Amino acid sequence: MKWSAHLYLSSSNDGLMKRLEPTREDVTFLEKLKTTIRARTKDVFEEAKDVIKMLIKTPNNSINMLFVENAVQNTFLRYLDPEDIQQVAKLLFNMSDDARKAFLSTEPRFWVQGSYNYKTLNKPYHLPPQQMDIDDGTYMPMEMFKEQPLVGHRLLLLLVDASLASLAKENVGWIASKLPNCGRIIVKEKDVHVDVPMYAIPKEQFVAREVAASRITMDSMDAITANESYRSKSAKVQLEEDCVYLAVRGNDKWIKSDPETVARWFRKAVSRHKEPMRQICRYLKAWRDVQWEHPDLSSIALMKCVVDTFNNIEMPNSLDHSELLLTVTERLPAQLTEGVKSPDTSDDGRLLFPKANMDKAAINKIISKAEELHSTLNTALKDSPTKKQTLQLLNELFGDGVLNEEIIKPWASMPAYQQPRQPQPQNQMKDSMTSG
Repeated sequence: MKWSAHLYLSSSNDGLMKRLEPTREDVTFLEKLKTTIRARTKDVFEEAKDVIKMLIKTPNNSINMLFVENAVQNTFLRYLDPEDIQQVAKLLFNMSDDARKAFLSTEPRFWVQGSYNYKTLNKPYHLPPQQMDIDDGTYMPMEMFKEQPLVGHRLLLLLVDASLASLAKENVGWIASKLPNCGRIIVKEKDVHVDVPMYAIPKEQFVAREVAASRITMDSMDAITANESYRSKSAKVQLEEDCVYLAVRGNDKWIKSDPETVARWFRKAVSRHKEPMRQICRYLKAWRDVQWEHPDLSSIALMKCVVDTFNNIEMPNSLDHSELLLTVTERLPAQLTEGVKSPDTSDDGRLLFPKANMDKAAINKIISKAEELHSTLNTALKDSPTKKQTLQLLNELFGDGVLNEEIIKPWASMPAYQQPRQPQPQNQMKDSMTSG
């Protein structure tokens, strides 16, 4: 190694992390947006309950579809498309007594997922079209029937759709849309979107979890700060595997899918390999976002490659992020060529890369880009004659946000970052479910 790019990568003053780290204003807006969506979702569910209660109290001979549709028109559900309004009215009208009872006895809980949970959220590079995103799951603890949630997936998805559609109607520049596995709301002005998947979990397991969690002073799992002692305790309070159901549009209806499985996998990896591993994931995501406006290489695929490298080879016993990144990028092309399997064992070996039906030319281009990443990084750190040239090469990979060439240091002058990696305390989001 001739040059160290540790400060280029990690400095929050004038390094790459200054561009990647969401600002305090960004975080405040994301938290406010998340809170707004959760509050509206709770309101929509309460209004649906009110319609059900009205149907229960009204004599059967006085109820027809027009009666139910009129009731729905007085709620936030009126912001759905006309055919969806008819569909939700029909679903409420035809609900069985058991399903009505199950729906009335529960309320949504919320659990933030994805990069916001993993603490790997980066600010995008190409604005637009790239956006910061939050995955904020809505969970319904409910009774099960024949290993399926008693309340139908279609109704629950429509309630989420209504909450997002109503917010889009009320806020200029907000756009609500439907994806196969979730609802989405986009705030174009802020280059942000929030995905809201809907899950059902067995009520008895949820109650047992809440009772256990109350003994360790449970707060909101997605608070910005928490600590490792909390994490180690709360990790013992988990739902059983294969009991979390994701509502999906189309014929599948419900599929078993627990995002906490992947979250636990990543937390364990960070606990083992410490904070530099998490940062390496962020650098690779930054490289991807610079190289492609519309990436076909997912964040979780890159994270899996990083974790596998840290797990399976003897990494440099160093805190220098550029040395660690160089080691990770050396293996990346081969990992992509072999195929990257999901860390979720319930996925039955599903590949994160390449994706199903992905064009072979697109696959080869991504692998070629990964080869260029390592080659360019290797040249920048080992062969470049000057700091200026090293900076230019690094900026080809990670964007032009770093301007100060003095942040590139001679390798021999960076002994502090070449010391063995030691355990480091790291703030984490709390591992619990919240009612809002």
